[in-house]
Formats: sequence, C-alpha cells, structure tokens
Amino acid sequence: MKIDAPTLALADLPLGNKASTAKAQESAARAAHDAHFFADVAVPVEALRTSDIDGDVSVGQLLLVGGHPIDNVRVQFIVRDGKLASPLVYASIFGGSLQGRMDLDASPGHEPVLTLRLEAKDLEAAALLAVTGSKREIHGGKTDVKIDLVARGDSPRQWASSATGSVVALVGQATLANARLDVESPLTRLNEAMNPFFKVDPSTELQCAVARLPLKNGVAQIDRSIAFETAKYGASASGSIDFRSETLDLAIKPQVREGVPIKVPQVAELVRFRGPFKSPAVAIDAVGAATTVARIGAAVYTGGLSIIGESLLSSASAAGGNLCHVALGRSAAREMPSATTAPAKPDMPLVVDLGKAIGKALHR
Repeated sequence: MKIDAPTLALADLPLGNKASTAKAQESAARAAHDAHFFADVAVPVEALRTSDIDGDVSVGQLLLVGGHPIDNVRVQFIVRDGKLASPLVYASIFGGSLQGRMDLDASPGHEPVLTLRLEAKDLEAAALLAVTGSKREIHGGKTDVKIDLVARGDSPRQWASSATGSVVALVGQATLANARLDVESPLTRLNEAMNPFFKVDPSTELQCAVARLPLKNGVAQIDRSIAFETAKYGASASGSIDFRSETLDLAIKPQVREGVPIKVPQVAELVRFRGPFKSPAVAIDAVGAATTVARIGAAVYTGGLSIIGESLLSSASAAGGNLCHVALGRSAAREMPSATTAPAKPDMPLVVDLGKAIGKALHR
C-alpha cells in the first residue's frame, strides 16, 4: 500500500475491517469523556491480526482522531501476523520535527507490547505549553525530547502505566512573561512559590531546563533529574511521578544565585508539588525536611554553576556542576567545553542551546 496525499484522516487508513473501524470510532468518542489524563480507551489492535500490509505513507497534513493536524508525515510500516513494524516515522510537529521508529507486537496469545524509539528536535516551547492549557507568553525555548520506552497493553493509559525506559526533555534559553497569567493554574502557583522574583520582575530569563524520567513499570523515581536554571535562581526536584495512579509527589529546592539581591521577606526552603496530574497542589515548607533538603541541594548556588549535595562534592570540579548537567546525570567537568576548546562532534547528538552556562551543545 502506497499513499501520497496532501491531506488524510487517520480514520481513513485501511488497516482493518468495518468492525475494527467502528470500534475505533466508538473508542474515540469515549476518549472525549475520559476522566483519565491518558485515555483509557483501547486501540483496535485486532486489525493487525487480520491484515498483512506493506505500507509507505506520505501526507502533507495528517488529521488525527479528533481533527488535530500533523504536517509532513512520512511513515513506512509492515504488518505481519499481528506485528506492526514501523522503521521510519517522521513528522513536523510543534514547530520542530519528530523521527524514529515504532513497533507493536499484537500477535495472538499474549498481551500487546509497544516499543517506541523517538527523537524530537527544535520544538517550540510556546506550542508545548499551549497543549497543557497554559497561556503564558514565552519567547525562545527550543526543546529536544528523546523517548526510549517499552510498554504493554492496548490503550494509552495501559501503555503509560507499564512504561519502562526513559524520557528526556531539554529546553534552551527562553524569556517567560510573568504577567497576565491564570492565577489559578497549578503552574502559576508553582512559579509563585519557587521564584522569589516572580512578582517583581516582568519576565523570567530561563537558561536551561531538564526533565529526565527513568521509568520502570509506569513509575519514575526522580533524584535531582528534574531541574532548571534562570538568570537569578535555579531549582532541582526529587520525588516520584506515578503514571499508574496519574499522580506526582515532588520536593523542589529553590536556590538563589550568590550575589543576587533579594528584596523579598524570604525564599522557600522547600516547595512540595503533589497530587493528580490534572490538578496538583502546591505547598511551601518553610523549614523543610533536613534530609530532603540535603538530598536535593545543600551547597550554595554560585556563579551560574552549582555543587549539589555532599555526595557530589568529591567528584565535582572546582567550578562545580550546574543543575541541568546534574539532572542529565552528566559531569559538568567532563561535558562542558572550555572557552578555548571547541566541543567534539557527537556521533548521535541530542543538541539544544542551553545558554552560556552549559555551552552550545549537550553530547551523549
């Protein structure tokens, strides 16, 4: 099967019989009323068990279920005996590009297994925020995402609940407006709690942000693998994100750069961000649990770089290791190019501009 079309609706792809198509349409209708963050609606995997297809699809604009468009789609796939192998997946999305491969083993006799190896580059942060419902004005913030997951089941909720592997997101320099925000938004309340300059400065100058989720059976245990840095302060998080119950519980330690004047009564020692994905709550612990604070970051935040936690003091260089490098599990002393040495070209780059604090590239 070869398709080359300017526009196409996903529901029109002939991957199954009429019964499968009807079930897919019924599932889409239920998804619109699903209370879960990830839809608990089965995809018609049985269609793979009744079809043997070789496909090469090129579409200028692909309309997903619900009418959401994706541009410049190219997908090659093979379906045999209930197994879908898609060695080429490409699309223009959120102002950037997505490419990789996807495999779905839905052969009879066992639970379907989904394997994803995807990499997105140069996504627009504003477009990503809009998906979450946030209306915050943002300029810049090119974002790279890498997904390497294996999951089981036949619905987005089952896949999220069983996912094992990793998801890494890196955000580059950006300017985020601090005005005209939804004051009831969890993200706005979180910003107010963490950022002592939120109500003073008209904008926040983000230097970098990292979210690295090491997933095992739907749960990500976070140990400083979520972090960000701005021109005036930074923060690291520890805790857990549970995709089975769709809840999170993160302890966030804000740290102000040394030498930055603070004209506010105090800076929160510890911020808790927890609850269901759709409506997490923000709480400020003015004292903070000593062990949690020490684990997230006990050292002084200096010169745009940080030495975090006593366990890292022995291995960090005199210059320290910045929060974004620590979140990525990398040594700043090893990874950060000097001012006089050009960085080596990586074999498999996951490149994003994270500002002067960490140079122009991150390397695997």
